[in-house]
Amino acid sequence: MKKINSLSTFLSALFVVTLHVAHALVSPQPQTLQDLVDSFQQVYRDLERPSALSTEITPTLRFDYIAPPSSDGTWRDSSHLNSLDSSNKPLAVYLPGLDGYGISAVSQFDDLARTFETWRLVVSPNDTSTFLEVVDAVALFIKETSTPERKVILIGESCGGLMASAVAIRLRKVELLDGLVLVNPATSFDQTWWDTLVPLLASLPKNELTDGITPYGLLGSFILGLTIPDRQQQQRILDTIVSLPSLRQPSPALLQHILETAQHFITVTEERLPASLLEHRVTRWLLPGTAAVRLEQINVPTLVVAGKEDALVPSATECDRLLKLIPHSEKLLVKNRGHFVLDDSVNLTEAILYSKIDPFKHKGKKPYDPILDWTMPTEKELEEVLASTVRPLERAHSPVFFSTDTDGNRWRGLSKIDMDGPVLFVGNHQFFALDLNLIFAQMLKEKNKIPRGLAHPVAVGFGPFNELKGRTAGIKESDNFARNFQAFGAVPVTPRNFYRLLQSGQPTMLFPGGAKEALSISKDYALKWPEKVDFVRTAARFNATIIPFSAIGMVDSVNGILEVEESFNLPFIGERLREGSLNVTAARYDGQKGEENMGFPIFTPAFPKRNYFIFGKPIDTRELDPNDRDACEKVYRDAKQTVQKGLDDLRRARKEDPFDDIPRRLAYEQVFGKQAPTFPIELISMQ
Repeated sequence: MKKINSLSTFLSALFVVTLHVAHALVSPQPQTLQDLVDSFQQVYRDLERPSALSTEITPTLRFDYIAPPSSDGTWRDSSHLNSLDSSNKPLAVYLPGLDGYGISAVSQFDDLARTFETWRLVVSPNDTSTFLEVVDAVALFIKETSTPERKVILIGESCGGLMASAVAIRLRKVELLDGLVLVNPATSFDQTWWDTLVPLLASLPKNELTDGITPYGLLGSFILGLTIPDRQQQQRILDTIVSLPSLRQPSPALLQHILETAQHFITVTEERLPASLLEHRVTRWLLPGTAAVRLEQINVPTLVVAGKEDALVPSATECDRLLKLIPHSEKLLVKNRGHFVLDDSVNLTEAILYSKIDPFKHKGKKPYDPILDWTMPTEKELEEVLASTVRPLERAHSPVFFSTDTDGNRWRGLSKIDMDGPVLFVGNHQFFALDLNLIFAQMLKEKNKIPRGLAHPVAVGFGPFNELKGRTAGIKESDNFARNFQAFGAVPVTPRNFYRLLQSGQPTMLFPGGAKEALSISKDYALKWPEKVDFVRTAARFNATIIPFSAIGMVDSVNGILEVEESFNLPFIGERLREGSLNVTAARYDGQKGEENMGFPIFTPAFPKRNYFIFGKPIDTRELDPNDRDACEKVYRDAKQTVQKGLDDLRRARKEDPFDDIPRRLAYEQVFGKQAPTFPIELISMQ
């Protein structure tokens, strides 16, 4: 046998190891390279093996039911198979990429299976179906599986995204789909050079270079390894390899072992994606598929999930193109992610639940809707929240509230706030949103109503869509801090949440500055609002009264050391902090929001300062045309200026508060049993 250069073999293998193992369910603590090899092989064996319930369409095309995991996650629970027909779960069908199994989505299957009755298309390696034949098979399965009460959410990844688009068009007249999810879809394949490169790869000599490695296996592994995993995925698997205990003790046999393992992974490429299979699926699936699919004919709500750094196909630009072509579509652009976008930085189930797709709109039990189903907590529940969170904050910060009437006069307390009808409160975000409970508790006390808070998920202590936790299958219960916000009706800030709250006429609280304000340690209280005026236009659409408000005191209760951006420049840990912050913001709908750095500032505690709140003069939008951009921009500027003036007034006036600092304030309140007085209200009277 001929020998090849060991270094080129090893370098190629590093790329393909990254490619193959990035989504493998490796053992919690792999000890050797062989552990990684075995783990990867086990994942493929699991995907190849028919599930407990499987529907064969042709000898080479079948649909496997994905059973939800057991309560401890150690095995898939198939005990309920006999009752699937009466299940209240909506249906989801997943179409894989070129591999035919869906190895890139294995990290998503558990959550999908908990929330949906989930089926996965499996395409055998020896399948010779044409693109239209596969589309026909999928359409047939959907027709036989769905009912008027249980329609299908069709999910397609990569090549499967192109097929899913064709299926959606095929079924557009029979209305069997509730939604379409396209993940890095290969609808842009005709804009790449793969149609030229793949035939060249397939034509390489079939003779072995060494130990089962062919020119195709070597070059194909190298190219795929360069284009499929993103940089963070490459770094993650390389870190895993370098940290293996077996590599910490160099020995003469170690290099040989590494090379043997590398060669194994190269042969895996040829075994799992042989040249003949790749050529067939490119020439018989992708090329005719991109030529045949008319995307503008898709008529179901569509979510496009795209990795911004996808080097295999131009997913980021394709995402924007699809939004222009497909009605009722929206995008989830994932920063710093490539073609394998469905790793642990994205929860596809949550993304679907908070897209325009509504899987639960038909008959059967609907999941908890945090917008429409939320009700005021019981007195017992409120008392628990007040005792555990609010009263300690009130004792520490002794908050002072002011409100403004329609004539511009300021009053102590919140008596001049009218919460009848749709109301939108807009204000600055205080440090870590710690003042939200203070605001909600005071409004409950004085107005017996609570505005629905729209706050950044990180700032309020829970992840995206966390209000579903404990209420929707597959999403775990949240912690105590997050549950306190949920008890007061707070939800994560998303365009859909904001729109639906105002549409339903509920008083709503929005922080336009978002995480940039909530995670800043700056004590100058400069607003960090975007230039967008969307909240004004939405408020005008529903005739909502806008009430600007200003709040200070929380950031003065810490000693700031480094802002978020500054922490990224720290030696040794700065780059790690930056990477972690990018992971936190992976799943955002708004491109501008995605630019936020979701790391954490570095600070130390200080003595709690008093908190002060001014609710400004109401802005009536009943005569405001939401389509009049100039008028909306003026209202936006007025609201922002009102908030900034309130901040300036409070910062100036608190210098005259004899009880701003905690020692004297606590002493007074302990002795007299009531809140300590503050500065004269004349200091903040409207000019």
